[in-house]
Amino acid sequence: MGDFVNQAWLVFAGLLPFLGFLGVCYVIVRLIFNADRNERKAQAEWEKSEKERDGGDHLS
Repeated sequence: MGDFVNQAWLVFAGLLPFLGFLGVCYVIVRLIFNADRNERKAQAEWEKSEKERDGGDHLS
């Protein structure tokens, strides 16, 4: 039983850096997608306000 625990600990210790890196990548990609979504929303609101302000002449 002691040998199994020792081997399991070594496997877990070997996977820990990968899992940490995976977590960091997930957070970064999630932040990028949220920033893109917010930028698209802001752009659409700005275009809508410009269209209303100008009477819709120059934006299609």
